[in-house]
Amino acid sequence: MLKINILLVSSVTALLAVSCVPQTKTAATQAAQQQYPAAPTYPAAPTYPAATTQYPEAAPTYPAVATPSYTPSVVPAATGGQSYTIQNGDTLWGLSRKFGTTVTALKDANGITSDLISTGQSIVIP
Repeated sequence: MLKINILLVSSVTALLAVSCVPQTKTAATQAAQQQYPAAPTYPAAPTYPAATTQYPEAAPTYPAVATPSYTPSVVPAATGGQSYTIQNGDTLWGLSRKFGTTVTALKDANGITSDLISTGQSIVIP
C-alpha cells in the first residue's frame, strides 16, 4: 500500500508541475493572430427617450381656397358664311375639300373643339 501512495503523490506533483509551466505560442498561432486581428470594439448604442404620441385637441383648420372658375373659350360662329346641315357620312375633312377651306377654319368658325360632327348638325362654312 505504501508503494501506491507514493506513486499517487508523485503523479499529482507531476500534474501540478505541468499545469504551472507557462504556455508559449507556436509559430502557427502567432501567424493566425497576425492574419486575423482581434475584432474591433464599438461604443455602446445610444439610448433614446421613449416615444410618446401626443394628439392635438382638435383637428387644425385651414383657410378656404378659392375655387378657380373655368370659362371655356368658344369661338363664335362666323357670320356671313354659308350654312350647311351635316349629312350621314360627312366628315370635316370631306367638307373642307368640298367647300375649299381647311378643317381648322371649319372648327374655328363653328366653335368645334373635337373632330366629331353629328348628322343633322348645322355648321357655318367660312
